[in-house]
Amino acid sequence: MVYPFYLQTVCLVVYFCLALTLVEPKFHQPIAETQKLARLKNIIIDVLKRPRLRWLILLSGTFSSASFLIVWLSQDYLKQLNIPIQAFGWAWAIFHLGMSLASVNAHRLERFFGIKKATFLLVLILGISYICLGKITQVWGIIFIMSIYLVRGLASPLILNTINQQISSSVRATVLSINSLVFRIAFAVVAPIIGAIASHYDLFTGLMTAGCLFLIFGWFCWWQLFRVKAFRN
Repeated sequence: MVYPFYLQTVCLVVYFCLALTLVEPKFHQPIAETQKLARLKNIIIDVLKRPRLRWLILLSGTFSSASFLIVWLSQDYLKQLNIPIQAFGWAWAIFHLGMSLASVNAHRLERFFGIKKATFLLVLILGISYICLGKITQVWGIIFIMSIYLVRGLASPLILNTINQQISSSVRATVLSINSLVFRIAFAVVAPIIGAIASHYDLFTGLMTAGCLFLIFGWFCWWQLFRVKAFRN
């Protein structure tokens, strides 16, 4: 059980060394603190006023919070299925390998279905996978954990690429930071609710509730994007 921590420590050391090689870009025009705050305020207002960007960020937050929630729920799910704790590390590695392969091939999904159909399909898979996890108490239910990880790998590059197409490079970092903040707020709201349901009733009820929430809200965000013609195809 200690070997994963040794490996993680090695990875952290490598990441630290890589971080030391980063070079801070030069500011061509220094900006005062008051100007920075005013610019941030203007960017936030601009995001709120632009329906395409606003709903894209909310859809991204839905995908991110749903795919992050399973990280915490999957361990209890595996425990409920009486899977040996020694196998958790292998399952974790397989889930992340699948997510990585999905992320690398996200452009293929977009090319085949188009961004509109691809995102709708991912919303369906995400919600249905959670609901199936809440219904299935056999070992083969693990495939739905994998499907959520695959959605996580596919949705992130697709949605972020679509967001990047809506904004200029000068505000890209700020908008993506807002996108990240929305995800964390969404997770902070949803996770305690699902956790309370799982504690008061059982894990499977919590999973089904999460599936319904993500399916409804994900579809609603997608529908709003469809209405404002945010998708190219």
